[in-house]
Amino acid sequence: MGMLYTGDHYTEGIVPTLENTEYFAIDLNVMEINGKLYAVWSGNPVGSTTQSLFIAEMKDPCTIGSNRVKLSDPDQPWELLTSTIQEGPAMIKHGNKAFIVYSCNGSWTKQYRLAYLELDDIRKDPMKPENWKKSASYVFFRNDDIRAKDNTYQEGINGEPGGVHGVGHCSFTKSPDGTEDWIVYHTKRFREDGYETYRYTFVQRFGWNADDTPNFGTPVGWEEPVVVPSGEE
Repeated sequence: MGMLYTGDHYTEGIVPTLENTEYFAIDLNVMEINGKLYAVWSGNPVGSTTQSLFIAEMKDPCTIGSNRVKLSDPDQPWELLTSTIQEGPAMIKHGNKAFIVYSCNGSWTKQYRLAYLELDDIRKDPMKPENWKKSASYVFFRNDDIRAKDNTYQEGINGEPGGVHGVGHCSFTKSPDGTEDWIVYHTKRFREDGYETYRYTFVQRFGWNADDTPNFGTPVGWEEPVVVPSGEE
């Protein structure tokens, strides 16, 4: 369908171009709240190379219908260990709440991790930044003490334990029978920075806390067996 408009000067019927979209924008996802669609993505604020999270209303699944609104900047110590990046927003709802689960720090580092923005009542306007609350800390992070099936450490490039690092850029799905929530994410095989240290796709089941916030637990280990999704042979 081509580009989506992700700028600050929306007008009815605007045709997105490289010139009028103005700012870097990646990782766009769509969420539905109260029967209305919203686009959420990672982009640059005006005059900045920081990657922040933005939202806009949508006219239909292929067309943005408003100016962008900035929801969040990377401003917490645990978000600023390697870079000024918030990216990979993935949306999920539970009970009367909606969540934008995002990644922060550099995806090429072991510090990559997940946090979320929470809309505590889906009747509230998601276009208002004040209606979203950032998680008190990160909610999914690396596991340094992961052993392989033979109970030996997966060694890194320099002989360090490999572990499971750089967990982030997630998406969500359901078990075949619809009774379980599963998170899909990528990890780094080794601790060293860089994309040449290999990234792999992992999947595991997660649950919910008593206050309807997600509980992602700890990343599973290399070759660690997991129970198959409910409804699957």
